[in-house]
Amino acid sequence: MVNINLSTSNDDQKSSLFPAEKVIYLVVVIVIWFVTYAGVTIYKSVLEKKTKEIVSERVLKENSVKEGKNKDIFDFQTRLTMADSLVGKKSDVIESLGKIQELMVNGVYLSSYVYDKKDNSLFLIGETSDYTALARQILNFKKSEYLSNIKIDDIENGKGKMNFSVTAIINQSVK
Repeated sequence: MVNINLSTSNDDQKSSLFPAEKVIYLVVVIVIWFVTYAGVTIYKSVLEKKTKEIVSERVLKENSVKEGKNKDIFDFQTRLTMADSLVGKKSDVIESLGKIQELMVNGVYLSSYVYDKKDNSLFLIGETSDYTALARQILNFKKSEYLSNIKIDDIENGKGKMNFSVTAIINQSVK
């Protein structure tokens, strides 16, 4: 037959903790909780300081962008308004390019165009394949009422092409 022991007194004493041991475990848990809470609070204050510094730096940069000439075009609507006003204006450069285009001869190509608004002059650099085309181009410039004081600055003869530079004054009366 099987022997069954129904006594429980020995087992209860071995598994139970003394009250002092329970207090020690409770104190350890409370200390860990306070240390964690203090660490999280300190970390939060450090993050708040860094956030304030970043926000103040952003505000300073934003204000520097808004100062001076930039404040006129800071928002998109102002940019649109300024663009609309510029589209309606005629530019001297665009007008002179149109006139020069009308004066160009077949076989002559411009590679550089410099417009000096102060002196009202043009400096043109171009290329062509022969002297005849260059002579016709200079003649067209001289016959034009739009240009005066035509001066050939330089002619260079290269491999199958000639580079030239011309200076001219734009007539104020024809403008």
